Amino acid sequence: MRTDVPLLVVAMVTVATLAGASTAAAQAVAGASTAGPQAVAGDEPPGPQAVAGDEPRTRPYGHPHAGMGGGVAVGVVRADGVEPGWLARVEYEVLPALAPRGTVGGYFGFMPGLEMWRAGDDNWGVALPIAMELGVRAPGLRAGALFGFEAIMIDQVADDTGTGFYAPLAGLRAVLDVGGVTAGVDARVIRRWQIGADDHTQLQVAFVLTYGIETRLREPIR
Repeated sequence: MRTDVPLLVVAMVTVATLAGASTAAAQAVAGASTAGPQAVAGDEPPGPQAVAGDEPRTRPYGHPHAGMGGGVAVGVVRADGVEPGWLARVEYEVLPALAPRGTVGGYFGFMPGLEMWRAGDDNWGVALPIAMELGVRAPGLRAGALFGFEAIMIDQVADDTGTGFYAPLAGLRAVLDVGGVTAGVDARVIRRWQIGADDHTQLQVAFVLTYGIETRLREPIR
């Protein structure tokens, strides 16, 4: 009996040790199966994956095609009771809306300028015209209507000198349009009402030559 007791104790300790080891191994396997990949310090979360066939999105333009430029006009003037004379004008052209070159579309703009005319020895005048234009553009051609006013003017007709403000004007303009250079005809009728002299109507026909640039803005005007 004395020799059986130690053997029994050794067997019990061995069984307990084996049972504990198997339990720990099972818990380790279960934990490994449920845990995902561990984040490493400094790693960034993955971004969206590129999809085959995706193209970069272009940013929409915030403003239509536009243009600006300047030029000169030289021509003739005619009014009742005054012999025919000559006209010279320097003008600046701004086109906030303009169909792109090589296409068919509309345009809108305005042309402030400085103008001088003379007929004979005693008939002359200076003015600051502001004409707005609305028309159609096609490849190589631009044509439209003019309307506006002469903000201020000084005329001397038949030895009477007068001053006027916001004298209305209307007309037509047709030009060839090639590579930023425009050349054509500008015809206007102006009712020159004034203080200090009689009102009169003046007809102007001029050859115009301008140069301009065109641009399309990438951002809205703020």
